[in-house]
Amino acid sequence: MDKFTRLMSIIKKQCHSFMTESLRSLDISAAEAPFIKFIYEHQNCRQTDLSKAFACDKAHTHRIIGKLIDKKIIQEIPPSANIVLTKKGLSMIATIDHTLKQWVEFLCNGITKQEEEIALSILQRCADNASKIKTEKKND
Repeated sequence: MDKFTRLMSIIKKQCHSFMTESLRSLDISAAEAPFIKFIYEHQNCRQTDLSKAFACDKAHTHRIIGKLIDKKIIQEIPPSANIVLTKKGLSMIATIDHTLKQWVEFLCNGITKQEEEIALSILQRCADNASKIKTEKKND
């Protein structure tokens, strides 16, 4: 395994562990929290918006949305299928925000603002490149 892949794997696994433990009291998973946060920031979004924002397939988005509906954290408004947070979902935002902030502070400990901006720029380019892989493979 090359160094880049190994480091990305470590960060992903540690983030998942941190988020899972920190959000246990809310009965939500590390995968569900970013969806809840996105829905909060983009009220009346649709499943396609979530799939695009997280660069994931529609089936993955549908599974997470289904779980959040079952937990009464979100609801879909017919007939448009727009997604909104319920009161229960809204009550989770402060804890999710705090947890995400803690993770970023922990992750960026000892990193200057300039280094953080450079890292974010590089990660954005990597994320953009990763999102193109599926499209390019379809065109081959």
